[in-house]
Amino acid sequence: MDWSSPVSTVLGAAVGISSALVVDWARSRRDRHQQWDQLRRQMYTDFMAALNVGVGDLEDIARRGGLIAPERDQALWQALQAAGVWRIHQQLLISAPPPVISSGWSALMGLTEIRNALAGGATFDSQEYLATRQRYSELMSSLRDAMRVDLNVPPLPGSFTLRRPDIEPGPQPPAGSQAENS
Repeated sequence: MDWSSPVSTVLGAAVGISSALVVDWARSRRDRHQQWDQLRRQMYTDFMAALNVGVGDLEDIARRGGLIAPERDQALWQALQAAGVWRIHQQLLISAPPPVISSGWSALMGLTEIRNALAGGATFDSQEYLATRQRYSELMSSLRDAMRVDLNVPPLPGSFTLRRPDIEPGPQPPAGSQAENS
């Protein structure tokens, strides 16, 4: 009896099934990585948004002024609690790699430095507040860079800076330029 035909059929089926399993495994792995990337991207976006809400609320309190120390301190504390920065930071501690955790903690501490400066009596336009706010902006930039590296997103161009024009002065036009004369 000639066994070549049945053996060829069995081998062909084995190769076909193995190929299908390998392709399915690779697709499943790719899908898991995409889901993990999406989860981290959402967590990072949520954390950045919470930090922005927190600093915005602190700035609103600073702009209002007129609060006496106990009321101001309570309002400042509540602003950070309501923003949810501590809750989302806990998610980072569980799911993010060490460089993002470290940068996230630094940015969060920068936010609490703003709160502490305002609680200590700094005003929205004081040098103490402006210096603290500038430091916070630098920490946020470092955090954003760490998140982009983790997500394999190309870095922002070196000349690209995020700044708040109402807080951080931008570059001044050169002397004698068109903008200066208008």
